[in-house]
Amino acid sequence: MFIYRKLIPLLILFIPFVWMPIKASAQGEITCVHEIGSDCNQWWDYVRIYENGSLISAYMLDAGGWSDPYVLESVDVSGSGPCEHVPPITIYEPANCLVVRTCPIKPRYYMYTFRDDNQPDTWQQYCYIISNYGYPSVESQARICSVPGFDHVYRATRMVYSGWVHTDCYGNVTYGWPNWKSSWYRPSFAE
Repeated sequence: MFIYRKLIPLLILFIPFVWMPIKASAQGEITCVHEIGSDCNQWWDYVRIYENGSLISAYMLDAGGWSDPYVLESVDVSGSGPCEHVPPITIYEPANCLVVRTCPIKPRYYMYTFRDDNQPDTWQQYCYIISNYGYPSVESQARICSVPGFDHVYRATRMVYSGWVHTDCYGNVTYGWPNWKSSWYRPSFAE
C-alpha cells in the first residue's frame, strides 16, 4: 500500500509530459482534398489528407465501373471522410462514352440494389434481389442478404437502385447500377 502512495504523485508529475505532445499534435490543421471523377471505364471518389500542408494519407472512399455501354450512367455517392462530412454528389459518365445501340434490348427481370450501412466490412458492398413481384419485404431482404455464420442480420438502410436487367441481340447483359457485373446474370429468372 505504501508503494502506491508514492507512485501516484510520480504519475501525476509524469502525465503532463505525455499529454503535452499529444495535445500539440492534435492542434495541427487537418484538411481533406477530394478528387471525384470518371472516365469511360470507371468512377471514383478519392481523398487526400493533409496536416499543416503536408500529405499524411490518401485513399479511395468509393469507386466502381459503368455497367451499360448503351446508356450514360450516373451514381450518387455520399459518406464521411476522416475530417469532414462529404456532401452527397452525383458522378456522371462522360457523354463521349455512349455507344450507339445497333440491336434492340429485351427486359429480362426486375432487380433491386440494397445497402446495409451497418453490415460487416467483409461482406459484399451491395445486395441484389431479383423480384418481378414488387419491392422485397424486410423479411425477404434479411433471408436473401444475410450471410450464414455471422451474428449480423441484414437490414437495408437504403435502396440505392432498382431497374430491369436487359439483354440485347448479341447476348450482352446490362443493368443500370455501375457496381453490378454482367456475369451475375441469372437466365433462369428471365421472363
